[in-house]
Amino acid sequence: MIVDIFTTDVSAFGLLDRVPNLRIGKVYVPENRQNTEKVLEVRSEATRRDISVCLHKRGVPISRVDDEAELAVSWFYSQILPQTDLGLYRAGAMNMHGGRIPEYRGSNVLQWAIINGEQHLGVTWHEMVKDVDAGMIWAESMVPCSADATATEMRKLLLDRGLQIFPEALANKVSLRGVRRPDLSEGKVWPQRRPQDGEIQEGMSFRELRDLCRALCGPWPSAFIWREGRKVEVTAVSTDLSITGVRYKTRDAGEVTLICADRI
Repeated sequence: MIVDIFTTDVSAFGLLDRVPNLRIGKVYVPENRQNTEKVLEVRSEATRRDISVCLHKRGVPISRVDDEAELAVSWFYSQILPQTDLGLYRAGAMNMHGGRIPEYRGSNVLQWAIINGEQHLGVTWHEMVKDVDAGMIWAESMVPCSADATATEMRKLLLDRGLQIFPEALANKVSLRGVRRPDLSEGKVWPQRRPQDGEIQEGMSFRELRDLCRALCGPWPSAFIWREGRKVEVTAVSTDLSITGVRYKTRDAGEVTLICADRI
């Protein structure tokens, strides 16, 4: 089977290892991220494999000239594919979403789920339709999330699980054996997080601080607090008051130490 891949992450080529008869026709990368380190890595790997790379311009329909692909596959992609693009593929389009649907639809759901203290995070392969993360589910799984796991660590686990269940998702997609159709009334679409959303407010609990810090680890913008007119980036929180950092009074655990990215 020939598919077109829409991605910003080099791990997309791992899909080929999971389905022996799968072939990539073209790789699409977003124009607004074409010079980022991640996309340059995708370009390099595609070139090594002799696969064409095309720029996907927001608001401009893709060109299917000399394209034999039957199916579009979205893997860690940063743009929503419009209905005009989805309709160009005979077999439609499927997406790997790093969240349970419908509880965690939308953007940055990995961070939202950790901030919300979820103990398990979802991985969902679903049909791409006009509404975000709303189509038929072809395969799904859950990954345990410990109280100390960071977003970076969980992203790797979600990636691995997404690759693992891809053969099941593709087989179900081809045979139209849907796992379930989500009831969208039971969930919500989470908004894209902004850097300013990482501000530590007064009166937070210890758990809220811990979860915010582990959700906002590199490469994402860190949690931060304002002290003496200065924005201080915070990487973790500890009950050990002997550690150098910013003192903070929680509403449930008393005074704690906010561990900072830079010595203050």
